[in-house]
Amino acid sequence: MIRAIYGVVARSGIEKDAFQRFWDGPEYCAIIDDFARIYRIERLEKNLCLRIGLNDLVSSRQGIQHQIDGIIEAFWSNAAHVMEINESDEANQLKARWSETERQIVDRERSFMTFTTFDH
Repeated sequence: MIRAIYGVVARSGIEKDAFQRFWDGPEYCAIIDDFARIYRIERLEKNLCLRIGLNDLVSSRQGIQHQIDGIIEAFWSNAAHVMEINESDEANQLKARWSETERQIVDRERSFMTFTTFDH
């Protein structure tokens, strides 16, 4: 399996409730649904990160100043098609819409995306 992980960090000063409304709002959910459809994702997970003492403790010990506020994970059994799709007009339109939607809420410089592989 191939997994894309998008760690989303809210902009400084964004309250937890405001981020959650954005995260669960119809506009952002529609973007994520389009992402799953366009990129032919087999399984998608979208989760808010817990704001609990244990996360604060671990972050502090690791010297992390900004915790992740949400994680989106996309799974494929074979992701050979992803690079080709990523260059399509439809994907480029989605990426522009996604970026514009996140602009006021998400700190794109501190957010990250990475790909992993695992056997299941």
